Formats: sequence, C-alpha cells, structure tokens
Amino acid sequence: GEEGPYVPFLFFLDTSTQSEFHIHQSHHATVPEGGSVTLSCSFHPTETPLWAWIYWRVGSPSGDYAYHPNKQMVHSSYKGRTELRGPAHLHIEGVQRSDSATYYCIAFWHFTASSK
Repeated sequence: GEEGPYVPFLFFLDTSTQSEFHIHQSHHATVPEGGSVTLSCSFHPTETPLWAWIYWRVGSPSGDYAYHPNKQMVHSSYKGRTELRGPAHLHIEGVQRSDSATYYCIAFWHFTASSK
C-alpha cells in the first residue's frame, strides 16, 4: 500500500545532567552615557554544548529582550544597539540612562555526548 508523506523529526540525546553545567555572568558594570559596554556570559564546561540559543532579557528572566537571535523580537529601545560577541557576551552601544537594569543571560542548548 501507499504510505503518507514523511514528517522529519530531529532528536537530541542528552547524555549529561543539566546540573553539571553552569552559566557565569559579570556582576556589575558602570558606563558613561553614550559609551558602550560588554556584559559577559560564559558556560562551564565550555566544550560540551553542541550549540546554544542565546537570549538576553532585561529587568527579569521574563522581561523584554535586549538581544534575541530574531532581531524582530528585540525591544524597540535596544534595536540596532545590541549584538552578541564571543559565544554569549552582550555588547550595548550608545548606553543610555534608561539602560540601567539587571540583565539576564539565558541559554537554551542541545547537548551532545562529549568525545575525549
């Protein structure tokens, strides 16, 4: 008999526990108005994630996006002023007084078994 159309699914196997992985952020930065700043965010261990989606949110872990891979998701006050540097650092240009806030580095990643 004839079979219907195939729907492709991609599965990621997580062979490690989430608790072994940590995100580290810079704690505090003071920047002159009009200047630029890079807020650091790094993973440990760095070699294990296969890839990660990085988001930066402002004010709370569910706040507006200061950075999103889809530029249309970035809040209007940050559009054209933010970019990702390195694996996950947030760079902000033209710093304004209203930028003073707590920033959250959020990573969604898929794991692969590490080969040593």
